[in-house]
Order: sequence, then C-alpha cells, then structure tokens
Amino acid sequence: MLTAGLSPAGRRALLEHALEIEGQPGDLAFREGDGVRGLAVVLEGEVSALRGDRAVARLGAGEVLGVSSTVLGQGRQASIVVERPGTRLLLLSRSALDRVTGTADRTALWETLAQVLAWRVVSDRGAVEPAPEVFHDSDSAA
Repeated sequence: MLTAGLSPAGRRALLEHALEIEGQPGDLAFREGDGVRGLAVVLEGEVSALRGDRAVARLGAGEVLGVSSTVLGQGRQASIVVERPGTRLLLLSRSALDRVTGTADRTALWETLAQVLAWRVVSDRGAVEPAPEVFHDSDSAA
C-alpha cells in the first residue's frame, strides 16, 4: 500500500506527522470540492465516496483517499463519509509526501500513487474506485 517499497527512513519521514482519527457512521472525512489538504488511508472500517447525493464507491482498509486531488492540487472529487463504527483513517498532508527525500523512496512513493491513479482511470467504475488487492501491504501501518 502507500508505504510499499519505502525504506525505514522513508516510512518514518512519511508517517512522522501523520494523524490517526476514528470516525463513526455519518462522520464526514472530506467534502466534495474542498481544497486539498492531503491524503487519507483507511486503516480499518469502511467509508463511502459520494458525488452530490449519489454513492459512487465503498472503500475499505488499505484504500488511499484523495490521491488525484492531492497530486493535481484541485478540490476534492467526492465527499467521504464514514460507514462503520470505529473506522480509522490515517491523514497525511501534502507536506508529508514532500518530506520523503531519498531518491529511491520518492520514486517508490510516487510510483505507488501513480499505480493507484492508473487503476482508477482504467476502471469502469470511476475515479474513486478501490485499487485491487495487489496494492495493499498488510505488513505496514500505511
């Protein structure tokens, strides 16, 4: 998942200022159209992506949220609403991505983000479609 391929130093740099939050059903994590503040990783539980009032995807543990908005510097493409009690999200600011400085680590991080975006582009189900299980790294915190 997001830390796949990072060295211990790269992982530390990325996760050092991360914030873990716990949400309950109905809590709003991101609002469609809001400015970019960074990414979120679903650590546990489930969220829905909504465009307007229409649910376009359900996303679970291991999914990375806010990739296209963060990479493109645009407003959020969907609202993210917590679906299950105890859902935990790891929030990473754009500056956290920039703190990963080693060439190999930066390459690994941006390749992972590019793979997530590419999967979503080719998917029949839209830009917030979950990535296949191959992108999940159960050995890491994020």
